[in-house]
Amino acid sequence: MCSRYYVDMEVVKALQRLAGDADDVFAGDLAQAAETGTVDVCPSQNAVLVLGQNGRILLRRMRWGYPQYDGETRGRLLINARAETAAEKPAFRESLRMSKQASFTESFRAVKPAIQESLRAAKPAPVGIPVSGRCAVPAAGFYEWNRSKEKVVFTHRESPVFYMAGLYRKFDGEDRFVVLTTQANASVAPVHERMPLILEADELETWLNDDAGAAKLLEKTPEMLTRSQEYEQLSLFGSP
Repeated sequence: MCSRYYVDMEVVKALQRLAGDADDVFAGDLAQAAETGTVDVCPSQNAVLVLGQNGRILLRRMRWGYPQYDGETRGRLLINARAETAAEKPAFRESLRMSKQASFTESFRAVKPAIQESLRAAKPAPVGIPVSGRCAVPAAGFYEWNRSKEKVVFTHRESPVFYMAGLYRKFDGEDRFVVLTTQANASVAPVHERMPLILEADELETWLNDDAGAAKLLEKTPEMLTRSQEYEQLSLFGSP
């Protein structure tokens, strides 16, 4: 499961290196976004994602969670998808393979005011993206809660930044994403039975641009993570 993660300045730097001069949406003062420290990302908020298009890396902002409907009423958000069964589910299977192109209107709604300020002068890139597809969710770490509702932090052992496999599609004209999860490895299992499907840096291009390779990555066991626990606890049901 993944219900909250965080980004920091290292994530911002990694995104700048990935996009380079090819994507000016996040150029200029993006580096100010996380200067004040870490920024938590919660369901229903917007986040920066990494997409692939014809071998090119794109950075785009999308909202976390697919809306679910009970009749005409929108219910709770669907924020995760099981890697083992995503290809069988109508909500996810189209996103697992690249679809038709559609024009994209950039959303600048921010995760936090600091990011909103950093993007104030940014201009959307006139590049279309598929109406659904695979994405990678950059993070410095993610949180999980044990049975005592205590917060546990998971980070990569060898890198300050990692990428969680994700899927996206449009709902009512708005681009939304979910995080793929898989069976927890030995580092996460003592806390929770599920964990994000984490991609290594050398797997990123395959996940984004190679349909056959992406199918194999759905079956991978993520690398072991570093687990730490803080004394100051964050409620699982606290406000974003």
